[in-house]
This record gives sequence, structure tokens and C-alpha cells, in this order.
Amino acid sequence: MRSADVQIATMRRDWPAFRLCRRSGGRLMWRGSLTPLAMPYDLQVELSLPRHVGHRKRVGGLPRVTVRSPRLARRLTDPATPIPHVYKNEEDPDFPLLCLYDPAQKEWDHDQLVAETIIPWSIEWLACYELWQVDGNWVGGGRHPEPASKPTLGAT
Repeated sequence: MRSADVQIATMRRDWPAFRLCRRSGGRLMWRGSLTPLAMPYDLQVELSLPRHVGHRKRVGGLPRVTVRSPRLARRLTDPATPIPHVYKNEEDPDFPLLCLYDPAQKEWDHDQLVAETIIPWSIEWLACYELWQVDGNWVGGGRHPEPASKPTLGAT
């Protein structure tokens, strides 16, 4: 498991435009901007680290990424089709969570660095989103989550 200090230092080194906004109770939150192809997007990245309670290790939550600005939108030419590869954000429904990896396949774990996985995957997701906005085809592959589904993101 990577410590909070290692996650923070690696983000600072690799993505200096992302600033740490919160560090409390094993929760980290960064805000920063990425420009995949045509336009910049302001993102919020949250991570809950695993913690020990007595003799039991609590599982940390999976990383959560939201696009804060501009808001993700359905295609103007096909407004009935939902945005692909997002999960419903129960805490803030106006800002869906990006589907960057398949939680069921355990494609991300706490031994990995957010700077080396989640941020590059977010760039790829945003590039796929921009292309989808143009022609309606999602080129990123992966398994589409069900529209009402949600991954196990919070600490248990």
C-alpha cells in the first residue's frame, strides 16, 4: 500500500498543476486541470486510504474522479443517449464519476500511484469523451457500466 505522503509527493512531482486541497482522516483530494485534445477540464480526484482499526485493516475506497468544469454533457445531436463510461455520483449527482477502470476486475489497488494511473487514465477518458462528442462513438473500449450502477468507492 502506498502511503499518503508517497501519493502526495508523486502527484506534486508528476502533476504540479494539481494542488492538494484536502488531507484528513485518510482522505486525499486534489484539484487540477488537464487538456487531452481540444479544451481544458478542471478535475477533482479523491482517494481514501486504507486504515487499521484495532487488529482489522479497513479497505480504502477506490479513487473517484469528477470533471468540475466544464460540466460533462450529452451530445447535442443525440440528447437521449447518456454519457458513456460514467457512474452516478450519489454525493453530487450533477458531477458523475469517471469510469476509468473496472472495479470488478480489480484493475486498480492501493499499491498503485494515482499520478501514474488515475491521472493518465483521466486524460485518455477525456480524449475519448471529446471524440464521442463529435461522432457518437466511444473509442476507449472497456465495459460500459450500467447507467444506474455504481462502483464500491467508499471505505468499508
